[in-house]
Amino acid sequence: MEAIQAFNSNSGNFLEAAEIDEFAQAYNIDSHHLNLESKLAKRAMIAFKLESINSLLLKLLPLETAFPNLVKAIRIAMTIGVGSAHSERSFSTLNRVKNYLRTTMGRQRLTNPCILSIESTISNNLDLDEVV
Repeated sequence: MEAIQAFNSNSGNFLEAAEIDEFAQAYNIDSHHLNLESKLAKRAMIAFKLESINSLLLKLLPLETAFPNLVKAIRIAMTIGVGSAHSERSFSTLNRVKNYLRTTMGRQRLTNPCILSIESTISNNLDLDEVV
């Protein structure tokens, strides 16, 4: 999600309305109020010479009733894991499944067990009697 760049103080679109709107829609936050709060917060960052979104959040926490949407958005942005760990886990899973099943399965049949293993949170919640 590129909209998370709106909460990166080194980004060129830091706290910009268009990026914030996209983020607000994705996380069910009132975008109109979030834009108003972010304009005030951007001025506060300049006035207090804050350099990171973390320091802004620390300043806003005592004022959370005045900036509820922005505090919520910053908390969400700071807890979202942005990286390639999911892809790396998928490749690791693929290697484990391939090593185990290499001799007994062809490529086409190997795809389904790999998907089930990669998406284990979903597959663990399936009712096996219903699927079979």
